[in-house]
Amino acid sequence: MALYVAALAGPATAIGAATAAVAGHEAEEDLAHVMEPLGGVASGPGSWMNSTRPRRLVAETPTGYGGPVSTPRRYQRLAPAERRDQILDAANELFAERGYDAVTIEEVAKSAGVARGLVHHYFGGRTEVYVSLVERLGAAREDQLRAPEGRNARERVADSVSRWLDWTEANRTIYLGTIAPGEDIADPEVRRVVTELVHRAVALVATFHGDIAEDSPRLRYALECWTGLNRAATRRWLRGDATREATHELLASTLEHVLRTFGSAPDRGTARPDRSP
Repeated sequence: MALYVAALAGPATAIGAATAAVAGHEAEEDLAHVMEPLGGVASGPGSWMNSTRPRRLVAETPTGYGGPVSTPRRYQRLAPAERRDQILDAANELFAERGYDAVTIEEVAKSAGVARGLVHHYFGGRTEVYVSLVERLGAAREDQLRAPEGRNARERVADSVSRWLDWTEANRTIYLGTIAPGEDIADPEVRRVVTELVHRAVALVATFHGDIAEDSPRLRYALECWTGLNRAATRRWLRGDATREATHELLASTLEHVLRTFGSAPDRGTARPDRSP
């Protein structure tokens, strides 16, 4: 409450009160919650200092006497890592439902139940939020990857696809909100991060199926193109436009074809024989 009272005396007093009330991370959070009603974020081109909007300190709610009363906003302090995850989870739900271009920072903040200034504090803007989501998804996926199992190459390819579908089904929301749009997003920074993630995934596929495909630039190019088919098929399945069985058949058969065809020398003219037992 002291922060809101101090804010009435002016921006400088509000900043001093916020800084004196808490230290470090907690001071940043309190400052963001104070400055948000004053007209914007604490610093930067769109800061409260440069804002021309009316400076509201508290929300107004009707009373039994027909007049408004002032009530401070309530929020719960969290550790920095928890706050970041809270914001990312809220943003992911919005991106999955509406797509990258249709979501604003204001909507992310509202969904997370925090001031817009906190989103700027932890991430910067919408691009940084989205990039953080993609990187979090990629790290989680790679931590769970292991070599496929099966008695022969075909079974191992099928196992790779099965595990992929299992993982995307378990992480449906975050997948649809980040990886599924892939290179369809025009933002160059987002495209860069997605491209790096695809390159790492392709390298792992080539490594896991080295028994039928020799790693080469030619193979990796073909696998990168195959990931486009993968994203389209997986997205349609997760949204109910196709069955899992049909999706698995499509991805497994095309992946094996790409591995055998483009994993062999181009002058051989035929697919490499299965060297697996």
